[in-house]
Amino acid sequence: MSSSVSVGVLVGSVIASLVVQRVPGGIVVVAFYLLMAVGSLGAAFASQTVVRMAFLFASLLVFPAGNAVVGGFQTLLVNKENLGKVSAGMGVIGMAVGPVVSALAGLGSERLGYTAISFILTASIAVLALSALR
Repeated sequence: MSSSVSVGVLVGSVIASLVVQRVPGGIVVVAFYLLMAVGSLGAAFASQTVVRMAFLFASLLVFPAGNAVVGGFQTLLVNKENLGKVSAGMGVIGMAVGPVVSALAGLGSERLGYTAISFILTASIAVLALSALR
């Protein structure tokens, strides 16, 4: 599974500069989120390991390009003197939110079941993708 994720990011890295040059940034970000949503849902419900790996691979193809667009946008919004502070702050928030989300996912899986939590994850990612359209 990890190999398919790694190869998806690697292939995405190879095509990222072409994608960023040819596709508007907003579309790249929306595609990034939507592919993550569809890939997560597909990997969650696929019965065969090879199919799960294919969904994971596809879900991360646009990750490097999406990351570049979001990072470029952040660089435009934040002045140079504060980029380090903003990056450190985002890291701290990520370290705080990650375990909370993992705990909620575990509790939700116990109480609501794997299927319901997978749909909630997919819906959350899709809402983020749609919010990027504005």
